Amino acid sequence: MAQSKVTFGSDGLTLAGILHRPRGLKAGEKRPGMLVLHGFGTSKDGSTPLKAAEILEALGYIVLRFDMRGCGESGGERAWILCQDQVRDTSNALTWLARQPGVDLTWYEQAAP
Repeated sequence: MAQSKVTFGSDGLTLAGILHRPRGLKAGEKRPGMLVLHGFGTSKDGSTPLKAAEILEALGYIVLRFDMRGCGESGGERAWILCQDQVRDTSNALTWLARQPGVDLTWYEQAAP
């Protein structure tokens, strides 16, 4: 399994994440991309987000787990959590993930209403 630390922007803040790439991913090959979100009171490094990302990676997905603003290693005011901010962070994470080499989100675009 290949994991690397990454950062990306969200509303002027820097969010921290871990990008998981499955073994055997060849140059130019595309795989579905997935996000793993942490819950309240945890971070991308909590046992549940970590295990979920590792399972998805082992199944062949490219996975991004990241800290929402104000959590873990991401910027933002600590303990100030608004659902609308987390929706924007998730949207920005998906946009960032979609731009990464090897990520195929056409399955998501076809399933979206």
